[in-house]
Amino acid sequence: MDRLELGNAGESLAQEILTREGYRIIASRYRYARGEVDLIGMEGGILAFVEVKARRRDSYGPPEQAVDRYKRSNLIGAARHFLYTRRIRDQQCRFDVLSLYLDSGGGLIRYQLFRDAFQVKGGNYF
Repeated sequence: MDRLELGNAGESLAQEILTREGYRIIASRYRYARGEVDLIGMEGGILAFVEVKARRRDSYGPPEQAVDRYKRSNLIGAARHFLYTRRIRDQQCRFDVLSLYLDSGGGLIRYQLFRDAFQVKGGNYF
């Protein structure tokens, strides 16, 4: 299983996991020119922008550590674009990270969900 297949398997499993966790998925693989959000869902009235990180082992550290400053900046930009193009205002939002460990065939070993994993400085999306 190459890196792309691992990512695709992870995102597919992520939708199932988040649904079980109580999210209502409203978009997947939302892209714009300078960024992407893997999944966007509602949970308890909060709009969650979810980054999914899948790994087979900890050789490079846990999956959630891959959501660095650069990745967070891209996620924030994509979230702003999503909100702006849909004219969504006054909506409570957050960024979640779903960390997955998969076996060599793409099966789930374990996961950890980090709700509200990071915040936008000043709390303003626009």
